[in-house]
Amino acid sequence: RPKRPDSRPNGQRRNKERLKVVDKLEAKDIISTRIPKSQQKERPVSGELRKPRKPSDKLRVRSLYKLLRQIKVLDEKQSAGEVLNAAQRKKLGRMDDV
Repeated sequence: RPKRPDSRPNGQRRNKERLKVVDKLEAKDIISTRIPKSQQKERPVSGELRKPRKPSDKLRVRSLYKLLRQIKVLDEKQSAGEVLNAAQRKKLGRMDDV
């Protein structure tokens, strides 16, 4: 909604009252938006730190177990008579490497 002009009834009276209150305030009472550098404090660190990465051995073992599970599922599918595509057959061929 647009700001109302001060020409409405009682608008001038309200402005005069507001200005009287502002004139009574001292400089220390007025809120400053800028803090001097001498009074600025260092902000504490917030948030979570990154978790350390897993060692490569554990990661490799976990990925091999996952691959082994996938190969077993593909082997069961093949023994059930389902036709596998080329990528699935290639993964089945990796059984000896795992």
